[in-house]
Amino acid sequence: PFLFQASNSESIRMTSDTGSATTFVEFESTTGHDSTVLSTQAYSDDVELIVKIDLRLDDLDGYQPQLVLFLAPETTSMNDVNTDDDLWNVFEDAVVTMMKERIHSDINHTWFSFKTKQEDGSFLSGPNAELQGEKIFTGTSLKIQRVGGRVSSLYSLNYNHETGIGTWISIVPEMELPPQYQSAPLKVGYRIKRDRKSGYFISTSSKILSSHGPKIQSDIPYQVSRRVFLRGAQDTTA
Repeated sequence: PFLFQASNSESIRMTSDTGSATTFVEFESTTGHDSTVLSTQAYSDDVELIVKIDLRLDDLDGYQPQLVLFLAPETTSMNDVNTDDDLWNVFEDAVVTMMKERIHSDINHTWFSFKTKQEDGSFLSGPNAELQGEKIFTGTSLKIQRVGGRVSSLYSLNYNHETGIGTWISIVPEMELPPQYQSAPLKVGYRIKRDRKSGYFISTSSKILSSHGPKIQSDIPYQVSRRVFLRGAQDTTA
């Protein structure tokens, strides 16, 4: 059985490798489909979603459709998170935390954003994070995680799905979740934000690691060693 459900079968192709607990998701559209995958179950306590970009085409002019990773309450439905650009606020209202990357066809640069819901329902945004001289492109992995009631977002240029080893770089400082979300069951998912483009192609492989399933590999330390972000973002070393 798949770890994810897909919002549609027109723009999403999904296969799985049960031996490595990896799900392969290919997003492709030429007609403006909104595409989302959402976990079929919720995960309590610690949980990680790791998404590797196996192939990405950026042959459109300007800003490209974006890959967005998120954690959402157990009661979240696909309709809540598979929204078009005009209803992006509905998606944000539905999730607990989210990370988003953005690249441009003509700029060798990546922009990141990271938001976490607070106890009163408002969002706390991390510092604007920018990566100069590199694009989040084919071969890059993204991760969003909840560990010990705190959430963080990272990326890696060399993460290996099979060994679980790679150099992870913190996008922004980790944030503490409000009490109601620190250990409660949360669904995980990722999606395309089209940025008003009708076409896109991103092929991914993903894993869900948790306290109660395939284990978070805490014995392999994250190497967060490069200061590449600007405008207030910080690196932290673990």
